Amino acid sequence: MENQIPRYLSSAIKSKIGKNKVILLFGTRRVGKTWFIEDIVKETNIEHLFLNGEDQDIQALLATRTVANYKRVLGNAQLLIIDEAQVIPEIGKILKLLIDSFKNLTIIASGSSAFDLSNQTGEPLTGRSLTYYLYPIAQLELKEVENGLQTVQSLEDRLIFGSYPELFHLDTTIEKAQYLTELVKRTC
Repeated sequence: MENQIPRYLSSAIKSKIGKNKVILLFGTRRVGKTWFIEDIVKETNIEHLFLNGEDQDIQALLATRTVANYKRVLGNAQLLIIDEAQVIPEIGKILKLLIDSFKNLTIIASGSSAFDLSNQTGEPLTGRSLTYYLYPIAQLELKEVENGLQTVQSLEDRLIFGSYPELFHLDTTIEKAQYLTELVKRTC
């Protein structure tokens, strides 16, 4: 069901692409940030570059903070996506140099650790960034793919287990409970 659910933030973020801003997208682990960004990229039809901040090669590549280096990295990309940006050392300074140096660039930096990423990007990006939070799937989003009867029939299950995207692919309460237990273990 997740792949069919239009996310509420999608139009807000798409409207900011091309505005020479850094879009900071925060959300807990497994809330669907990467899928959400990939979906936006598909719909925008713009030259883009997707980097995973957890990759040490990417970290090393971005560590050389020169316009010449970033020009080589970007190529013709007008949209730069950095997933898991919070693990990149000095990410705020990197994003500032990129957004100030390339006027046709939009950057989407996502992270599950909003505190870490916002601390690292805060001052360098003053006036250059927009912040959004992606939460588990909301009823506002579900109303686009289900009718009132389906909502009522699913209410108890959603009140107990919530609406993380992966839960929509699990069939039994045991599977859902195990998934949430593992999620809590990994984030604490």
